[in-house]
Amino acid sequence: LDEAVQLKKIMFVMNQEGTEDKLDHLLGNENEERIERIKENVQENEARLKKREELKVWLEEQVAKGEKRAAEQSRIAKAKEDLLELKLKELKLQTKRLERKKEQQ
Repeated sequence: LDEAVQLKKIMFVMNQEGTEDKLDHLLGNENEERIERIKENVQENEARLKKREELKVWLEEQVAKGEKRAAEQSRIAKAKEDLLELKLKELKLQTKRLERKKEQQ
């Protein structure tokens, strides 16, 4: 009787191990598929991140170029303004000279 109980226990354990092997095999495939999907997602995310970084660098360069261009335009505008002021002063001096000549005559 004890041998029969032990035999049943052994068969039960063997059946359980067989079931576990099948489950492990099934779960192993699912896990492998999940792992592959995760790896693909990681690669896609890395590619997106790389593109974002490249875009960020490009935008920063464009901003720097725009700022440089704006500074150059500002410098040119200031130079033109200074030139106009000088011409205005010169015209004022010329009008004063003409007024003096008229007074002298």
